Amino acid sequence: MKRNVIAAMLLAAVTMMTVGCNKEDNIVPIEPKAKVSRIYTTNTTIMERYNDSTQTWDTTIYLPSERKLNCELFWTGNRLDSMHHGVNIYLFTYDSRGRLVHVEDAYTYTHFDLDYNASGQLSRVYKCSLHEGDTVYKETYLYFWSDGKLERLEDDIWALEPNESGLKHKTLLYTWAGDNISKTVSLSLNFNGNRDTVSNNYEVNNLVNPFYGFPFWQIPYREMIGTHEAIDGLNKNLLTRCYNDNSEHRYEYTTTGGRVTDVHEVYTTSGITGLIRSSMVTDYEIEYVN
Repeated sequence: MKRNVIAAMLLAAVTMMTVGCNKEDNIVPIEPKAKVSRIYTTNTTIMERYNDSTQTWDTTIYLPSERKLNCELFWTGNRLDSMHHGVNIYLFTYDSRGRLVHVEDAYTYTHFDLDYNASGQLSRVYKCSLHEGDTVYKETYLYFWSDGKLERLEDDIWALEPNESGLKHKTLLYTWAGDNISKTVSLSLNFNGNRDTVSNNYEVNNLVNPFYGFPFWQIPYREMIGTHEAIDGLNKNLLTRCYNDNSEHRYEYTTTGGRVTDVHEVYTTSGITGLIRSSMVTDYEIEYVN
């Protein structure tokens, strides 16, 4: 009788372990929602100065830059193999489950290692940069999720020769409205001990975000459109506005066949006195594999 009880307990334990493993094994890796192949950009700068005598704004519009290929993506089936983004050349490596686990930047000798939790969400990203074979920069991102939503992201930085005014640690706090982020609060600590707090507010439309869910775009400053706090990879829908007390991004979209093909971004900042306004207008043209 005692042997039967022990055998039953062992069988139950093995069953629980198997179910646990199967649950993680069955997680389907998130792939980009659309197979973007190329993104072209054109930039225009607009300067506005307040004229006291006429009490109007004098506007200077600089000639647009030449249209350039900003990003090119290469695919095998639905899997993104590599991406040329500006001068960076990213090579993507996946594990046996199809999860993105390693990214190599062949231009800057920088690599990213990605870890996941049991739910298939990013838990840690380790970034390392080399110079002549020696490590000169390391960055670790830790992700904290609640009910499928990213709640907090910790960013810790080490540098061989740190810039005293450069970032040493950042905490990002996320507020959600449904499937999209409505607010972020960034708490920064520099190497010189200075601290800063910046809050950004976000508005979205009902268009599907083609970059949603792909882990590489859930790393801050790896975004495809704009430079926000990993919003590209986290939001299910596209931004129409991002703003704080000092600056604002506005976005307008053109769709063809239900897919976004053109993005018009206006980034506006105000001078310290409020008498100068600067706007950078970026037009994105997006092409798809098919």
